[in-house]
Amino acid sequence: MAASTPLVTASFMTLAVSGVIVAVLWQSMYRLLTDLCCTEQRADFWTKLSAVFLFLVPVTTLFLGREVAQNPDLMIAVIDHLRWAFVGLIFALFVVGMSVAAFIPQRGRSAIGVDRDQMDDLRRLLDKVEEIRARELLRNVERGGDV
Repeated sequence: MAASTPLVTASFMTLAVSGVIVAVLWQSMYRLLTDLCCTEQRADFWTKLSAVFLFLVPVTTLFLGREVAQNPDLMIAVIDHLRWAFVGLIFALFVVGMSVAAFIPQRGRSAIGVDRDQMDDLRRLLDKVEEIRARELLRNVERGGDV
C-alpha cells in the first residue's frame, strides 16, 4: 500500500459525503434564502457560497489534520483521516446553520420585503401624515384647545 492511498481514499470519501449533504440541503437552503434575501440572485449566491463552504472546510480540515499512517491496514488508516474531515464537515454545517438562523425573523415580528420604490412611497406617505398631524396640532393651538 502506498503511503498516499489512505489520504486519497479519505479525500474522495470526504468529497462524496459533502456532495450528498449539499444535494440534500440544496433545495431547502435555496428556498429559505430566497425568502430571507428577497431576490433569487442573492439566494443563488448565498446557496452556492454555502455549498463551496461545505466542500472546502472538510477537505481543508482533512489535509490539516493528516498524519502519517502508522497502521498498515488501509481501512484503519482511511478512518483515521476521515475523523478530521468529519470534524470539519460538522463545523461547516454548524457555521452555515447558525449564519442562516441569525437572519430568520423571530416569532412575534413579521418581516415584509419592500422595494426601493415602495420605500420611497412609504416615506412620502409618512411625511404627508406628519404634515397633516402638524396642521391639526396648529389648528388646535389656534382655537385655544389642548395640545
